[in-house]
Amino acid sequence: MKFLIVIPALVALIAAKPADQNVAVSQDTAGNYRIAINLDGQSRLEQGNADGTVSGSYSFVDANGVLRNVQYTAGPDGFRAVGDALPVAPVDHNVPVPETPEVAKGRAVG
Repeated sequence: MKFLIVIPALVALIAAKPADQNVAVSQDTAGNYRIAINLDGQSRLEQGNADGTVSGSYSFVDANGVLRNVQYTAGPDGFRAVGDALPVAPVDHNVPVPETPEVAKGRAVG
């Protein structure tokens, strides 16, 4: 009688195992590494070098069911990311600031 309960429970447990899961990590003695992860519709790929620079990407499905992708780098110039999942500023912050009268007067004198 116990087997009639245990066996179906084990079959259900095995059938419920998550699908499409893949993790790969490698590193060499110089300090370079590579990480690749695919779990439940999300993915991440990252490579790092011995000099400290890193590049990679990740993707995920957002709440609306849209696949979003982001690529990034990190190194001497800092962290930089581009992708369709990042917010975009509504205002152009590169607009030149007009000179104040005091600055204009100082330039004329100097």
